[in-house]
Amino acid sequence: MKQLVKILCVMMALVCIGAALAGCAKTLSGTYKAEVMGSGAAYTFKGHDVEVKVLVLGTVMTTLNGTYELGDGTITLTFGEEEGEEAGKYSGTFAFSQTEDKIKIGVVEYTRAEN
Repeated sequence: MKQLVKILCVMMALVCIGAALAGCAKTLSGTYKAEVMGSGAAYTFKGHDVEVKVLVLGTVMTTLNGTYELGDGTITLTFGEEEGEEAGKYSGTFAFSQTEDKIKIGVVEYTRAEN
């Protein structure tokens, strides 16, 4: 009986550790930019939230707020959930990679901006 209790305790501990690790999904933080002659985009990540600013000749033309989720070599971006209008919703999944100071979403490489 004591052996059974020990085995159950170990199994419960492993289940708790697995659940805790699953809850610690990878997140990004900071701002990453891709610009050519003042035009491009800047992604700012905080927790699971993302803000995208579209720049044209150094001027912010539009700002989108949404969420993101990292998968195995992918990133899924979702915008327009807070408006509640179907026409304003967008969700897309793109190839994703990350190095120390750069991220790549699709075919575009973004460099970490200085804060």
